[in-house]
Amino acid sequence: MGKQLLMLTSVTFAMKGQEILKKKGIQSEIIRTPKRSKTEGCSFSLSVPIGLIDEAQVILKNAGIPVQGRRDSEA
Repeated sequence: MGKQLLMLTSVTFAMKGQEILKKKGIQSEIIRTPKRSKTEGCSFSLSVPIGLIDEAQVILKNAGIPVQGRRDSEA
């Protein structure tokens, strides 16, 4: 199954988010968000199975973890 990225603002939010998703039965991986241009800053993402991306985003939002955006995984 493919993966998508939930982009977060910090490694701290990524670590907290990963633990929250794990408790809900959703496996994720913390990765550095791949840069698409030189103007993009550094951020971290959670790589989540595509079929669970909407559920994962809602869970994170309800837990107070700000999601900056979504994008397809390059891996």
